Amino acid sequence: MDPKLMRLFQRYIAEQCDIFMEEGKDFQSLSPLRWDVLQTVVVAAGIISNLLWGDSPSKAAERAELRASLGVMDDSPLRARGVRNAFIHIDERLMEWWRESPGHRYADKVLGPTYLEGFAEVEVFRRYNWISQDLLFWGERFNLLRVSREVKRIAPIAKAASASESPDAQDWVDR
Repeated sequence: MDPKLMRLFQRYIAEQCDIFMEEGKDFQSLSPLRWDVLQTVVVAAGIISNLLWGDSPSKAAERAELRASLGVMDDSPLRARGVRNAFIHIDERLMEWWRESPGHRYADKVLGPTYLEGFAEVEVFRRYNWISQDLLFWGERFNLLRVSREVKRIAPIAKAASASESPDAQDWVDR
Protein backbone atom coordinates (compact mmCIF):
# COMPACT_ATOMS: atom_id res chain seq x y z
CA MET A 1 0.00 0.00 0.00
CA ASP A 2 1.26 3.45 -0.84
CA PRO A 3 2.54 5.17 2.35
CA LYS A 4 0.33 8.23 1.85
CA LEU A 5 -2.75 6.06 1.39
CA MET A 6 -1.82 3.99 4.44
CA ARG A 7 -1.50 7.14 6.56
CA LEU A 8 -4.94 8.24 5.42
CA PHE A 9 -6.43 4.86 6.35
CA GLN A 10 -4.65 5.06 9.72
CA ARG A 11 -5.99 8.57 10.23
CA TYR A 12 -9.58 7.47 9.60
CA ILE A 13 -9.10 4.50 11.92
CA ALA A 14 -7.76 6.83 14.64
CA GLU A 15 -10.79 9.11 14.22
CA GLN A 16 -13.24 6.20 14.53
CA CYS A 17 -11.34 4.95 17.59
CA ASP A 18 -11.83 8.40 19.15
CA ILE A 19 -15.57 8.29 18.39
CA PHE A 20 -15.84 4.79 19.87
CA MET A 21 -13.94 5.72 23.03
CA GLU A 22 -15.73 9.03 23.56
CA GLU A 23 -19.20 7.54 23.17
CA GLY A 24 -18.50 4.29 24.98
CA LYS A 25 -16.45 5.52 27.93
CA ASP A 26 -17.85 2.97 30.32
CA PHE A 27 -20.54 0.58 29.12
CA GLN A 28 -21.34 -0.69 32.59
CA SER A 29 -22.20 2.78 33.87
CA LEU A 30 -24.79 3.48 31.18
CA SER A 31 -27.74 4.22 33.37
CA PRO A 32 -30.27 4.40 32.02
CA LEU A 33 -28.98 2.39 29.10
CA ARG A 34 -28.75 4.54 25.99
CA TRP A 35 -29.31 2.57 22.83
CA ASP A 36 -28.04 5.49 20.75
CA VAL A 37 -24.62 5.15 22.43
CA LEU A 38 -24.54 1.41 21.76
CA GLN A 39 -25.48 2.01 18.14
CA THR A 40 -22.79 4.69 17.75
CA VAL A 41 -20.01 2.46 19.08
CA VAL A 42 -21.17 -0.51 16.97
CA VAL A 43 -21.14 1.62 13.82
CA ALA A 44 -17.73 3.15 14.67
CA ALA A 45 -16.29 -0.34 15.21
CA GLY A 46 -17.87 -1.41 11.90
CA ILE A 47 -16.20 1.46 10.06
CA ILE A 48 -12.87 0.48 11.61
CA SER A 49 -13.51 -3.09 10.44
CA ASN A 50 -14.29 -1.92 6.91
CA LEU A 51 -11.10 0.13 6.84
CA LEU A 52 -9.03 -2.83 8.06
CA TRP A 53 -10.58 -5.65 5.98
CA GLY A 54 -12.82 -4.10 3.33
CA ASP A 55 -15.82 -6.04 2.16
CA SER A 56 -14.21 -8.84 0.18
CA PRO A 57 -11.34 -11.32 0.47
CA SER A 58 -9.34 -9.38 -2.15
CA LYS A 59 -9.69 -6.13 -0.18
CA ALA A 60 -8.74 -7.95 3.02
CA ALA A 61 -5.58 -9.18 1.31
CA GLU A 62 -4.78 -5.68 0.03
CA ARG A 63 -5.05 -4.31 3.57
CA ALA A 64 -2.85 -6.89 5.29
CA GLU A 65 0.00 -4.36 5.44
CA LEU A 66 -2.32 -1.81 7.05
CA ARG A 67 -3.40 -4.30 9.71
CA ALA A 68 0.22 -5.25 10.32
CA SER A 69 1.16 -1.57 10.77
CA LEU A 70 -1.38 -1.38 13.61
CA GLY A 71 -0.71 -4.83 15.08
CA VAL A 72 -4.23 -6.03 14.25
CA MET A 73 -4.56 -9.79 13.91
CA ASP A 74 -7.11 -11.58 11.73
CA ASP A 75 -8.89 -12.88 14.83
CA SER A 76 -9.43 -9.35 16.15
CA PRO A 77 -12.87 -8.74 17.69
CA LEU A 78 -13.13 -5.79 15.32
CA ARG A 79 -13.56 -8.18 12.42
CA ALA A 80 -17.03 -9.34 13.50
CA ARG A 81 -19.71 -7.34 11.70
CA GLY A 82 -22.92 -9.28 12.23
CA VAL A 83 -24.45 -6.92 14.80
CA ARG A 84 -23.24 -3.82 12.98
CA ASN A 85 -24.74 -5.15 9.73
CA ALA A 86 -28.03 -5.75 11.54
CA PHE A 87 -28.09 -2.13 12.71
CA ILE A 88 -27.12 -0.75 9.29
CA HIS A 89 -29.37 -3.06 7.26
CA ILE A 90 -32.35 -3.05 9.61
CA ASP A 91 -34.68 -2.79 6.62
CA GLU A 92 -33.51 -6.19 5.38
CA ARG A 93 -33.77 -7.71 8.86
CA LEU A 94 -37.34 -6.45 9.25
CA MET A 95 -38.36 -7.96 5.92
CA GLU A 96 -36.74 -11.27 6.86
CA TRP A 97 -38.47 -11.20 10.25
CA TRP A 98 -41.80 -10.59 8.51
CA ARG A 99 -41.25 -13.61 6.26
CA GLU A 100 -39.94 -15.97 8.98
CA SER A 101 -41.96 -15.10 12.07
CA PRO A 102 -45.38 -16.77 11.78
CA GLY A 103 -46.93 -14.70 14.57
CA HIS A 104 -44.96 -11.54 13.78
CA ARG A 105 -43.91 -11.26 17.41
CA TYR A 106 -40.73 -9.53 18.39
CA ALA A 107 -38.71 -8.42 21.39
CA ASP A 108 -36.52 -5.33 21.04
CA LYS A 109 -34.22 -3.37 23.35
CA VAL A 110 -34.10 -6.25 25.80
CA LEU A 111 -31.86 -5.78 28.83
CA GLY A 112 -30.25 -8.55 30.81
CA PRO A 113 -28.86 -12.04 30.59
CA THR A 114 -32.17 -13.91 30.71
CA TYR A 115 -33.33 -16.22 27.96
CA LEU A 116 -36.54 -15.13 26.24
CA GLU A 117 -38.71 -18.21 26.36
CA GLY A 118 -41.05 -18.72 23.44
CA PHE A 119 -39.26 -16.36 21.07
CA ALA A 120 -37.49 -17.62 17.96
CA GLU A 121 -34.05 -16.16 17.30
CA VAL A 122 -35.42 -14.10 14.40
CA GLU A 123 -37.89 -12.50 16.82
CA VAL A 124 -35.28 -11.06 19.20
CA PHE A 125 -33.84 -7.87 17.77
CA ARG A 126 -31.58 -5.69 19.93
CA ARG A 127 -30.55 -7.14 23.26
CA TYR A 128 -27.86 -6.07 25.72
CA ASN A 129 -26.47 -8.35 28.42
CA TRP A 130 -24.77 -6.03 30.90
CA ILE A 131 -23.08 -8.93 32.70
CA SER A 132 -21.21 -10.32 29.68
CA GLN A 133 -21.29 -6.95 27.87
CA ASP A 134 -22.66 -8.67 24.78
CA LEU A 135 -24.83 -6.73 22.40
CA LEU A 136 -26.91 -9.21 20.43
CA PHE A 137 -29.09 -9.15 17.35
CA TRP A 138 -30.65 -12.42 16.18
CA GLY A 139 -28.06 -14.38 18.12
CA GLU A 140 -25.09 -12.53 16.62
CA ARG A 141 -22.81 -11.36 19.44
CA PHE A 142 -20.76 -8.20 19.68
CA ASN A 143 -18.77 -8.16 22.89
CA LEU A 144 -18.31 -4.53 23.84
CA LEU A 145 -15.58 -5.24 26.37
CA ARG A 146 -13.36 -7.16 23.91
CA VAL A 147 -13.91 -4.63 21.14
CA SER A 148 -13.28 -1.72 23.52
CA ARG A 149 -9.96 -3.23 24.62
CA GLU A 150 -8.91 -3.66 20.99
CA VAL A 151 -9.93 -0.10 20.07
CA LYS A 152 -8.04 1.32 23.06
CA ARG A 153 -4.99 -0.74 22.08
CA ILE A 154 -4.84 0.35 18.44
CA ALA A 155 -5.95 4.00 18.85
CA PRO A 156 -2.53 5.37 19.94
CA ILE A 157 -0.77 3.27 17.29
CA ALA A 158 -3.06 4.61 14.57
CA LYS A 159 -2.65 8.20 15.77
CA ALA A 160 1.12 7.96 15.86
CA ALA A 161 1.33 6.21 12.49
CA SER A 162 -1.00 8.67 10.77
CA ALA A 163 0.96 11.62 12.13
CA SER A 164 4.23 10.49 10.56
CA GLU A 165 5.60 13.01 8.13
CA SER A 166 6.57 12.49 4.54
CA PRO A 167 7.63 14.87 1.76
CA ASP A 168 4.03 15.13 0.52
CA ALA A 169 2.38 15.51 3.93
CA GLN A 170 1.57 19.12 3.06
CA ASP A 171 -1.13 17.77 0.70
CA TRP A 172 -3.36 17.02 3.72
CA VAL A 173 -5.83 19.73 4.57
CA ASP A 174 -8.26 19.64 7.48
CA ARG A 175 -11.35 21.76 7.17
